[in-house]
Amino acid sequence: MVESNLPTAHRSTIRVGLPTVYTRRLNAGVPSSRSTTAQITDGISLLEAHSFVDSKLLEISGNPAEMRRQEAVPFVEAMAQKQQYLAIYGDESSDETEYNGFSVRYDSSTVGNEADNVLTAGGTGADQSSIWLIGWGLDKIFGVYPRGTVGGLRHKDLGEEMVQVDSTGSAALGLSSNQMLAHRDMWTWDCGLVVKDWRYAVRIANIEVSDANALTGTQTITTYATYIQYLMADAMHRIPSLDACRPCFYMNRTMFSAFDRMLIAQSNSNIYRTQDANGNMVMTFRGIPIKKIDQLTYTESAI
Repeated sequence: MVESNLPTAHRSTIRVGLPTVYTRRLNAGVPSSRSTTAQITDGISLLEAHSFVDSKLLEISGNPAEMRRQEAVPFVEAMAQKQQYLAIYGDESSDETEYNGFSVRYDSSTVGNEADNVLTAGGTGADQSSIWLIGWGLDKIFGVYPRGTVGGLRHKDLGEEMVQVDSTGSAALGLSSNQMLAHRDMWTWDCGLVVKDWRYAVRIANIEVSDANALTGTQTITTYATYIQYLMADAMHRIPSLDACRPCFYMNRTMFSAFDRMLIAQSNSNIYRTQDANGNMVMTFRGIPIKKIDQLTYTESAI
């Protein structure tokens, strides 16, 4: 995560063409040449939510701080889930408040430079999913937050004030609504995504989840063109330098479970579990960590 160079966006200069180099004769010289660049601007989404807790409920709870913490938990998770969704499926062309996620940028296996980094697992049914390999780096792919602010989830205690609610306790407006004294909180998380070098992201698309669960069809181990472990190995070779970035695979919970069963069923040396610095078990593929993304759906359209 880095601070953006614009208030609500980040402008990057990317290299789109290399200079021309020549073979030469003695005393003949060569023409001058230069690389070509282009500027791209990536937007930032301003994520915000407000919560409140009845002051009377806090009073009779016996532990107001713990009660407020419990009420905060679903908001923290909802903010994280929304950021996951935006990073994968955000589309500013359909909603100008969203930034463009990875799926919008890598949406074809035949059109554009990015098509070289879109691999297909052969699925054609209604239960398609994707696995992503992202190589994070400050000159590769990175997140941004608005200029002059700080990154990450932020919380602000708005104090105690009167709020308007309906009979169910939900927020409401108007003369007919009820009023109560409540403690209010505001949650914000302003974030954007910059793909400065498209070569550092690879999408394995068209994974038929039912095949992966049963290790049949397109996900039979002998189906070399579409089996996801072979495609994950291929994805690693599409990244120019794994040493020049922080690579990580991402998949949804259903695919992660199927992947875990592959480890058990095949005793595969490419997949193993290791411990991180905190002692938590982390699944890896050929040394690259694998993380679960709950917002990665298994109902994607085939591309």
